Amino acid sequence: MLIASVCRNSPLLFFLMLISTLTCFAPLTAEAGDDSGEGMQGGWFFGYQLHSHNLAAQNLTGIGNCCPDFSDNSGSSLYLGAFVSIPLSQSLLLEARAGFSDIGAEFTEPLDIGPTLVIRNNPPDTVVVPARVERKLATEIPGIFIEPTLAFEPVSRLRIAGGLRATLLPSVDYDYSETLVEPANITFEDGSAVRNQSSASVDGTSSLQFSAVAGISYAIQLGSVLQVAPELRYVAGLSNIHADADWSSSHLLFGASFRFQVDAEEAPPAIRRDTLYQRDTTSLADASISRERIRLRSRDVERDTLQTPDALIYRATLVESYVRELPLAVEVPTPPIQAVIDDVEFVKPDGRSLALDDVQVEQIEFRDNLPLLPYVFFKENSADLRESRQNLISPEEARLLRIAKLSADNPLGIYPELLNILGRRMLDAPDSRIELTGCNSDIGPERNNLDLSRSRAEAVQEYLTETWGIAADRIVVKARNLPKRPSNNSIIDGQEENRRVEISTASAQLLADFSSQDFEYRALFDRLRIHLRAAAEKGVADWSLVISHQAVELARFEGSGTIDTALVWSVGGRDLARFARGMRFNFSVRDADNKQETASTTIALDFLSVQQKRAEQQRDKRIERYFLVIFDYNRADLGARNKDGILQLRDDLASRPTSIVTVHGYTDRTGTGDYNTQLAERRARLVLDMLDLPADRRTLLPVGSKVLLYDNNHPVGRFYSRTVEVLVEDTVQ
Repeated sequence: MLIASVCRNSPLLFFLMLISTLTCFAPLTAEAGDDSGEGMQGGWFFGYQLHSHNLAAQNLTGIGNCCPDFSDNSGSSLYLGAFVSIPLSQSLLLEARAGFSDIGAEFTEPLDIGPTLVIRNNPPDTVVVPARVERKLATEIPGIFIEPTLAFEPVSRLRIAGGLRATLLPSVDYDYSETLVEPANITFEDGSAVRNQSSASVDGTSSLQFSAVAGISYAIQLGSVLQVAPELRYVAGLSNIHADADWSSSHLLFGASFRFQVDAEEAPPAIRRDTLYQRDTTSLADASISRERIRLRSRDVERDTLQTPDALIYRATLVESYVRELPLAVEVPTPPIQAVIDDVEFVKPDGRSLALDDVQVEQIEFRDNLPLLPYVFFKENSADLRESRQNLISPEEARLLRIAKLSADNPLGIYPELLNILGRRMLDAPDSRIELTGCNSDIGPERNNLDLSRSRAEAVQEYLTETWGIAADRIVVKARNLPKRPSNNSIIDGQEENRRVEISTASAQLLADFSSQDFEYRALFDRLRIHLRAAAEKGVADWSLVISHQAVELARFEGSGTIDTALVWSVGGRDLARFARGMRFNFSVRDADNKQETASTTIALDFLSVQQKRAEQQRDKRIERYFLVIFDYNRADLGARNKDGILQLRDDLASRPTSIVTVHGYTDRTGTGDYNTQLAERRARLVLDMLDLPADRRTLLPVGSKVLLYDNNHPVGRFYSRTVEVLVEDTVQ
C-alpha cells in the first residue's frame, strides 16, 4: 500500500527510488559476470505510467453530459509484462513485448448551468440562482498490449528503442457525476450536491488501439546471465479509443526490465591447480672444479586429476634431483683437453646474483589496444595496390574472414589487414560510408598529377567493391596533390609518406582500435653469467658455447685460445618462457690436433603461469597498453576522434583507483634527438593531462627518438612511431 501511494502521488520520486536501489546493488554484483547482452534475452518488466488523454465527448453515447469536451484530465497506473529480444547484428536488436496496463483517466470540466432551483442551507431557503457544477468522468480502460520494437545499442548496455504498440481494449467503463461547487453551501432539490450520476460501459469503443513507442534504457549487470535495466518510454496514440468520438491518449512510462540470457552456456566447473615439490640433493667431491656449484641432475613431473563437486583439481608433483659439487683439493692428472662449465649465475639488473631458490619466471597477462592507421601507401608514380603492404585476398577468403581471429603483437602486424578489417566492418554496418582521398608527393613525375591520385583512391575502392561486395555509392572518391597535413616533402621519407590514400568516415566503429591479448614473461634476473674453462695440452684452437632450447639455437659465443672467464648473455622476454622446459648449454673445445671435448648442462626454472597464480589465488598483474594517438608529422595536437578515445580511457581509470599509469612519448627518426625529446614530451603531457590522474598514480617518460618503436624504413613504421604509449598496470587477485 505504501509503494502504491508513492507511485500515485509522486511518480518521479518512485522512479528515483528505483534507480537508486538498482545502482546500490550494481557494485556488489559487478564481478559476478561480464556483459550478457550478446545473444537472445528474455525477461519481464514493470513500472509506473502517467496518462494524458484528448477527449471530445459530444459523440459519446450513454453518458449524461451536455458539453463538447473536457479540458483537464489526469491518470496514472502500474504496468507489467514480459519480453524477448533477438540480436540482428552487433548493435541492432528486435524486441517483442506483451503486457497489461490500465490507461484510464479522470476528466473534469466546470460548467455554468444558469438559474437553477436549489436549497440554500444558511439560512434554509429554496431559491433559483445561477450555479456552477464540476463535471467528472472517471474511466477504467484495462488493456493487453503487444509491442514489437527495434532497439539500437550505440554503446554497450545503452539501448534506444522505437516501434509500435497494439492494445486490445475489452471494455471501457466509466463513472459520471456533476457536483455543485458555486455558490457555496447549496444543494439540489433532493438535498444532494451531486446529480446525473451514472456508471456503465461506454458503447462504441474500438477493440484495438495503435500507438507509436520510443524509449531508452541502460542495463546494470547483476550476474553472469542477469541484467536489470532502468528505462524511460513514451507511448503516443495513433488511433482513437472510441469509434465515433475523437479520443486519443499518450503515456509516459518510468520502469525497469529484468533481462535473462536465454542462450547462456552453463558455467564450467572451477579449476584449481595444486603443485607439490619433492627435492633431493647429493653432495659430490670434484677435483676438476675450483668452487662449489649446484646443478639440476633430473626433473620429472607426475600428474593426476581430482574431481570434486565444485572444482576440477589438477595436481602436479615435481620431483627434482640436484647435485652439489664441492671442490676437492687433491692433485689429479690434468686431462689433455678441458671443457668445463663451472657455473651459471642468474644476475639482477643491479649486478647482484640470485640464489637458485629465488629464480623464477612469471607469466603476466598483456593486452594491447592498437590503433588503425587509415592510410594506404603506394610506390612512386604507381597506383598498383598489389605493391602496397596490404594483404589482398579473394572474395571466397573474404567471406570466411573473421576479425576476431586476427592477432598481432604490434601495429605493423595488423596493418596489412587494414582494408580487410574495413571491408568486414562495413558489411557489419550497412549504413556506414567512407571517403577515400588519393594524394601524391607533388614532386617529379607526380607533380600536380591528380589523375594518379584519383587512380590510387579508385584502386582501393575497386578492392572493397569487388572483394568485399561494398556498394560503390557508399564510397566517395576524391583526389588532391599533397595531403591536407603533409609530411616533410623535402626529404625522401616525407615524399614516401605523402604518396597515400587517406580513409575517413563518420562511423567511429569502422576505424576503431584493434585489441589483442598476449602474455609477457618476467623474472628478477635479466642476464646470465656463464663461467667457463677451456684448456688443452696441444693448445686451444677454438671453442664455442651454444645455448639452445629444444634443438633451437638461441645464442652462440665463439673464440680461440685458453679461456677462464665468464660470458654474459642478456635474456629476452620470450627466452624466459623457454626456461620452463629446460635451457641447454653446450661448451665445446677443440685443440690443435683437431680433437674435441664437450661439456653440457641443462637448467630448468620454476615457471608460474597466469592460470596457476589465479587458481592458487595469488596476486597477479595485468598490463594494458594503449596507443591512443597517431600524430601527424611534427605535430602534437589531437583530433576529435583521438580525444574521444582518451576521455573514454579517463572515465575507465576513474573506476580503477589502484591502476598505475605510465605515459611514454615517442617520435620517428626524423629530426635531432633533443628536438624529438621535446616533441615527445609535449605529446605525452597532452595525453597525461587529459587523463586527469593523481600525481602518485602517473609517470611521464618522454622517450623521443632514443628508442624507435617500429622499423622506420617504411612509412607505416614511422607513422606508428609518432605516438604516445599508455601503460596501465593493475593488480589482479
